[in-house]
Amino acid sequence: MGPSRGSLKVSEKAKVFISCGQRSPDERKVAGHVAQVLRRLGFEAYVAIGEQTLKGLRENIFWNLETSEYFLFVDFKREQLDNLSECRGSLFSHQELALASYLDLDVLAFQQLGVKKEDGLMRFLQANAIPFAHPDELPDLVKSRVKEIGWRPDWKNSLRLELCEPPFADARNVGTREWSRYFHLQVTNLHYRKPALMCSALVRSIVDRASRTPVEFRMVELQWAGSSQLFAVIPPGLARQASLGSVPHARPEVFEFNTFSTSTQYMPPLEGPAEWEIEYVVTSVNFPPQSFLAAVKTGASKEDAAIERVSKRGL
Repeated sequence: MGPSRGSLKVSEKAKVFISCGQRSPDERKVAGHVAQVLRRLGFEAYVAIGEQTLKGLRENIFWNLETSEYFLFVDFKREQLDNLSECRGSLFSHQELALASYLDLDVLAFQQLGVKKEDGLMRFLQANAIPFAHPDELPDLVKSRVKEIGWRPDWKNSLRLELCEPPFADARNVGTREWSRYFHLQVTNLHYRKPALMCSALVRSIVDRASRTPVEFRMVELQWAGSSQLFAVIPPGLARQASLGSVPHARPEVFEFNTFSTSTQYMPPLEGPAEWEIEYVVTSVNFPPQSFLAAVKTGASKEDAAIERVSKRGL
């Protein structure tokens, strides 16, 4: 399986996927220098390395493309084409360029002099490749062009999930007038200009921590704090709070889910005192889904109730 999106610590620096040929030691050295330039400018940089297996493609190339904000394309000169004075470019880099185009990444392209212009996918993209004569020119060219076009390192095309601070709030239920301790998940939009649309919070799985027994339920949307709407819009750089659940003061051994359904057949209360691992997921129509694995505990009093993030499932 590929990397679990929810279990990784998401860098809040924009990632640049560097796609360039690495046939020779000189090309690999230049790729490393370009990555160093980008890191000094504040970006996270990933240099695409040729993978020989489908698993390597899935876990490294594809995943890093999917989680990048920018795509740097370098077309090195290869063999001379038959009956032409021009050469072909790097085939593997063109394949990565096709994937970057599908993912709608911002593309900055460089093409070595002598490569056939508008070859392959370059014919269909408005990439306006910047020419260069020798690979050693690339680091300085990249630095000046990135600054000129205004690439920014201080954002991600991602939602960040974290426990709220403070972690809970005590409030009275409007309908029952019963006091409960409410726990919320803070969902932050890390994009600098794009709002997260139609955000929905759900429970993906529940496991009893002691017995490792899955708890059955029927999926239904969780509520957003301060809202009666099914979906939430999160403006760029701002956050909304999704309900993780609540513990009634009068029944502190019980953990209840706050959903848009009044029927407990969907998300029945968890009867304790006990501990559970609950995986929450937040989806959006224009952002990758993010998950949050929580350890939830109830006890003899409301002070025993606690939620903390866990990095991976227990054994």
